[in-house]
Amino acid sequence: MKLKKRKITIKDIAEKAKVSPTTVSLVLSRKGNIKDETREKVLMAARELGYNNSRATYKETISSSNLVSLIAFIDGTHPSGRFYLPLIQGVTDIIKEKGYKVTIDIVGELSQDKRSLRKKYLKEFQVEQKDVSGILILSAWNMGFDEIIPFIGENKPVVLLETKIPELDKNFIMIDHYKGAFDAVEYLIKLGHTNIVHILGTKGHPHTDARLNGYLDALKTHNIPIRKDYIIEGDFNNLDLVLENIQNILNLKPLPTAIFGSNDNITITAMKFIKSKGFNVPKDISFIGFDNSHSSSLADPPLTTVSQPLYEVGKEGAKMILELLETKKLFTQPKILGAELIIRQSTSEPGGEENEMREEIRAR
Repeated sequence: MKLKKRKITIKDIAEKAKVSPTTVSLVLSRKGNIKDETREKVLMAARELGYNNSRATYKETISSSNLVSLIAFIDGTHPSGRFYLPLIQGVTDIIKEKGYKVTIDIVGELSQDKRSLRKKYLKEFQVEQKDVSGILILSAWNMGFDEIIPFIGENKPVVLLETKIPELDKNFIMIDHYKGAFDAVEYLIKLGHTNIVHILGTKGHPHTDARLNGYLDALKTHNIPIRKDYIIEGDFNNLDLVLENIQNILNLKPLPTAIFGSNDNITITAMKFIKSKGFNVPKDISFIGFDNSHSSSLADPPLTTVSQPLYEVGKEGAKMILELLETKKLFTQPKILGAELIIRQSTSEPGGEENEMREEIRAR
């Protein structure tokens, strides 16, 4: 005679997950303010025990659909958005290679002041796209855990690309913007530069902050005094503002021998302005950027810059979401990818702080 299989109870799950039955009930009914680590532990215990909730408030397994969606909070009509195309290509190459399907939604750049719109979009996406198994989110701005709750609550993993949730150190692939900036400035210092200007990116942007900190720490490491007047306001998208502010560079004393811009567009804008004033690049002033954009190799002279492995970010993000789907987990450890310094003709050893020719040009 075949014995009837005993029904798994909330108490069984609580014992396996080492939490209280009340906590299990809250997780399965998607109520209460439960820590994500606890939620994952309970859901994993329920899956392993083969728990089936007849009220359908809990999904026993991740959807059997092989569809993954990439949601890109970038402006595809702007150069800053098109910059991420290699990353998107990396995602699609791996997803298709593994036999999954992928949809791509390019929403538009929604910064921190538009966080409510971002949250609203993600919530509506989850309601409308029930057949999606896993979600990749591309954004240059930090996310909040509450923004991905609609997916986590439905037992669907989320992987973040070039962004993260500060309070959740999991499920993201990012480039080490801090180390890339540190290496760039340290390279200038090793060439002999000590008077190095930094032109900032967009105010409040995570990449701006990381690259500024890299610049500052490189100076500190080599015992070079930090000067506030050597840090100039800029913007990734507003080059008119950059052009307006970099004119103050010619009023600095001593005149800088090197300029590090927070991205290539900013740096090339500054380099063109300095050249228009009669300075020689790199003999009078060296320039170094960040991005290794297509325009950096076409600049005059070709720009020394920091290359971001965007294609690799896309590939690693795709691998991460597929691994989560295959293991039926919601969370995993993050991954940081290194950036590479590309040395070209826009940097050289300094001509000296008291170079008479430089001061003569400044005085014109």
